[in-house]
Amino acid sequence: MTQNDPVKCLPTDNWCLGANAALAYCGILRAPGLPDTQLATLQAVSFEVRDLLMDRRRSFFGFTLIAEPRCGRVDATGGLPSNSYGGRAR
Repeated sequence: MTQNDPVKCLPTDNWCLGANAALAYCGILRAPGLPDTQLATLQAVSFEVRDLLMDRRRSFFGFTLIAEPRCGRVDATGGLPSNSYGGRAR
């Protein structure tokens, strides 16, 4: 089970900053290939930056750049410790 708790801030009309923490609980008992685990931990953190380059209210279409780097500490399926790094640009 994973719970995400995002926080967003709008410093200007064209910028949006956000942070997200994913809290996870893993309860694994008698699963083949996995150790028995009862674990509640911080699973991952991510940050988001949005820049509104063209506003739909002022032009024919809108255009937004989004960058979201993230870092994880726990495997989402098995609950085992792992390091994962990633990101997304849209």
